[in-house]
Amino acid sequence: HRRYGTDVAIHAANTAYFMPLMLLREYPGLTDAQKLDLYKALSRLFVGAHFGQGQDIYWSKTMTPGRLRELVSGDMADTLHLLYTQKTASVVEAAAEGAAIIAGAHDALRSACADFGRTLGVAFQIMNDLVDFSDGRLGAGCGGCDLREGKVTYLVLRALQRLPARHKARLEAILCSPELRADDAAIAEGVDLVRRSGAVAECKKDAARMVEEEWARLSEHLPPSE
Repeated sequence: HRRYGTDVAIHAANTAYFMPLMLLREYPGLTDAQKLDLYKALSRLFVGAHFGQGQDIYWSKTMTPGRLRELVSGDMADTLHLLYTQKTASVVEAAAEGAAIIAGAHDALRSACADFGRTLGVAFQIMNDLVDFSDGRLGAGCGGCDLREGKVTYLVLRALQRLPARHKARLEAILCSPELRADDAAIAEGVDLVRRSGAVAECKKDAARMVEEEWARLSEHLPPSE
């Protein structure tokens, strides 16, 4: 986008979504039924990923203290789970379902593979949110990135739920203020609040539990193998 312009960059990115579909259309090793099922899986991926990313961008640009408190006190865990399912997990789900389609797996196994891919994708996003908050570093590309963008991640939600009122109010203020989000000292303070809340360890347990439970369900359909 810097070299050729934003319009050309967006057009090139959109084209990149559709070019693989041409290869799929002409691929000789798949039946028409398999191609149709793969098209359906890819369509769900494309739409879901855009819905999830759009919601993420909207929240980061429009979050206010009132809206944030509303989300935290309500059913935000479920809302974030849906956002992660669309934004990130749709990619893994489509890959898992696509492998089952290509392998000619029966419907029950195909559904179980898709379910596991979806859960693994959500767990991955939760763990991805933790990385920069876990290593003790603060600087370029570090844990302040989500805070700088005003993103309410699963980790931030858990931190807000665990922090005492005074610290919770401070983290809310940092998240909702463009001025504070541009201040390195405020971001460092926000990162420290998240770390001190104990939410990092809690999120690791949540992600591991999700994958283990879904793996147990998938294992009912798969024989043991290397």
